[in-house]
Amino acid sequence: PSMRDVWLDMPDLWTNLESFLTRKQPTTKDLKALLPSVWWQSKYADEEICSEERMKSMKNALQLAVAKLEEHQFNLCSVLVHVRAERVRGKPDVAVSVEQQIWQTARPTAFSYFVRYLCTKNRGATRNIQPPGLSDNSVLLSAYFVLLRMLKPHLQSAPSPDSGLATFPAKELFLRGATTGETNMYADFPRLGGTLGHLLKELPVTEDELGVVEVTSEAGSSAMEEGLGAGVLLELSEAPYMLDALMVLYHLGMASNFKAYSYQQQNQLQAIQQLDDAERRLQHSNAAPGDQWVRHLKEAKSLFREDVLESVRHTTWYKVMLFSASKRDSIFQACVHCVRLLLVLSQRQRLFSYVP
Repeated sequence: PSMRDVWLDMPDLWTNLESFLTRKQPTTKDLKALLPSVWWQSKYADEEICSEERMKSMKNALQLAVAKLEEHQFNLCSVLVHVRAERVRGKPDVAVSVEQQIWQTARPTAFSYFVRYLCTKNRGATRNIQPPGLSDNSVLLSAYFVLLRMLKPHLQSAPSPDSGLATFPAKELFLRGATTGETNMYADFPRLGGTLGHLLKELPVTEDELGVVEVTSEAGSSAMEEGLGAGVLLELSEAPYMLDALMVLYHLGMASNFKAYSYQQQNQLQAIQQLDDAERRLQHSNAAPGDQWVRHLKEAKSLFREDVLESVRHTTWYKVMLFSASKRDSIFQACVHCVRLLLVLSQRQRLFSYVP
């Protein structure tokens, strides 16, 4: 407790916490050291460097290292779950009164305050010209997975009435501050019905649509029947706000990583196809080994081979970071709950138009 108190009293606690959540994006040289052996499915694969067994072994070692790091990050953030935000010295303002109003009655924990702070601080991350002072993308990625893990018990038990996700404060999150012109973390987000200014003018939400949004179902689950259990960290009252923050962190940080993974995957497929084509041409060529055409084809093959090695390593890195079995399961559960929520919101047509 004494060490925790010293840490909580640090004037730059949030900056310190962000540094713990930061990860270095590996360069091509870094990945070559981490994954010296690679493998891809091709009858022309280079046997000297291609080994499915060695690559699986190194990939597993990398997964264990990442899991160990993420466990420490989770444990560190868990400390803040048991502390009220007002206990933390030197915490920055969430920057806007809208966010403060939302939390006045909830008395947020230090962790939920930090998450909302991250979302508000980085609301310009998706702009073409980003403003200064944004967090490193890896901070948003780490915070997303920490929060996803904390929400998992609620997602597993949803949509039970006993779950923290049985209701959703759509009015507070999507509309509060909209009519006053105050800036919140949704300021840069388009809405399903268009821009916020257009919606306020053309499609104001009626009072009968502003009631509590209930996300319940008669269908149960084993997790629901067993209850939330002792592993729950987030309070029931905070769960819907944290689900909202999870979606914001996905938009600000996770989405770009999925795009990068998709880009590397396309590069890998294209490079393998080009390498196989070059190898096939060489094997079926009747030209002499010293022929200029053969030399050019061998040079092209060498370049394609390097492209394949690089793209396979980058793709493997993103798989390790984004697609472990537990992460896939939790992301799927979050998606299922969001679909349920959108189905309920779609019954309130005007309010649905304000969904970011």
